Amino acid sequence: MLTAAYILNRKRSNSVLATLYELWHGRNPSLDHLCPWGSVGYVHNSTHQHGKLGLKATKIVFIRYHANSKGYVMYGEHPNGGTIEVDSRNVNFLEDEFPNDGEIK
Repeated sequence: MLTAAYILNRKRSNSVLATLYELWHGRNPSLDHLCPWGSVGYVHNSTHQHGKLGLKATKIVFIRYHANSKGYVMYGEHPNGGTIEVDSRNVNFLEDEFPNDGEIK
């Protein structure tokens, strides 16, 4: 729901010549950061333990845009076996790749 509202506020309507974002902020919205919901992304892993040979990024799934910043909220698997939500602005998306069932828990 939050993602749908986020996109609709940046979309032009037939009844008003400007978007809701333009009316509120007084400028055109940037749409460069939009990506497909559920796509795979890689977030930098700052806690890797194996030095140069360790994993530098974690594979996670995009679920929504952050409400208070230009970041993304991602859903992934914690190394201990649980699940985590990661807020990050620096994400490399693979917009054509979507996870299979059971690939990311």
